[in-house]
Amino acid sequence: YCPFDNFGRYNEDQIVKLTDEQLNQEAIRFVEKVKEQSAYYMHKELIYWFGCDFTFQKASINYNNLEPIMKKVNENKNFKVNVFYSTPT
Repeated sequence: YCPFDNFGRYNEDQIVKLTDEQLNQEAIRFVEKVKEQSAYYMHKELIYWFGCDFTFQKASINYNNLEPIMKKVNENKNFKVNVFYSTPT
């Protein structure tokens, strides 16, 4: 349930500063990985666990790192991906 690739760096309780171009690249990379993973499922929804054991000690930093990427993904309708926070229920 840990983040794929290097996305775990966003939940290491350190602020990650990205330029707009880097943010765009991260959004593209995130969508590529989500689409790759979703190919193994027969439904349109995918739960992506964004954490590991002993992570998210400073939730506000973690959210501040994730929010810009989520916003970029959701703004680009060509991605055809909608990212949002949720719980299993």
